[in-house]
Amino acid sequence: MNLVDLFKLQPTINPGMSLTGYGYTAPLPPGFNAIPIDAFGSYCVIPPGSNPPPMSVAVILLSPVPPQAFPMVLQTYYNFENPMVALPNAYGLGLANILQVAPLRQSNMNGALAYIREFDAVSMNGQPMRMTAILLQGQNSSVQAVIGINVYQWTQFAASALQFVAGIQLAGTSQVPGEVRAFMQHQEASDVSLQIVGKDKSVTDVMTLPAEVEGKSVVFKFEGPVYFGDNIDCSNAEVSGNIQIGKNNTQSSRRSR
Repeated sequence: MNLVDLFKLQPTINPGMSLTGYGYTAPLPPGFNAIPIDAFGSYCVIPPGSNPPPMSVAVILLSPVPPQAFPMVLQTYYNFENPMVALPNAYGLGLANILQVAPLRQSNMNGALAYIREFDAVSMNGQPMRMTAILLQGQNSSVQAVIGINVYQWTQFAASALQFVAGIQLAGTSQVPGEVRAFMQHQEASDVSLQIVGKDKSVTDVMTLPAEVEGKSVVFKFEGPVYFGDNIDCSNAEVSGNIQIGKNNTQSSRRSR
């Protein structure tokens, strides 16, 4: 059963409650809605202003990963360029296709080790989506969060979606939720890197999005702080992760399918 069918059958979770699953908790902020996917603590989370699949302009799929399943899930992150791996995952997320995939990278996030895969996709209703899959590995548990945002409307949904992800806490960790910020190398840069800055001053690049949409600058609409590379004192944060695994040297580069 796909996500579209699940939304027709399941009740939503009241905002203000915490989502709980095997080895994790995640506070559900006001305005968010969530629908349980299974009995183990998987949820489809809808940020305020978005709609359930297949009409979602922003969506987060949250799933605990049992210890015995972690090696297999991690292997899919390493093999995501393979269409035999990517396409079944796309259909499971309610997507029509995956177009381009960025190199795998690692970082420290939410007090855990994060494996991150960023990719472009097309939704079932034909809309361009920017997706980021995050596999968080803690000492006692693991969880996967897949974020999807419509490229044309990212300024409206990115801050709230990533703030929810920043609040996910794995069992055995005590990390305080970090803040979400947008980072640009300079004011004329074509890409914006959305980051989660932890209280331990770690910085995780989560999603790269265009600074211009349909020929117009949209960064000024972002609901959060925007920092530039020439401002070295912007947050007193120190990069402590973002280790890329692969041949490409920049996060924004993607491999066409």
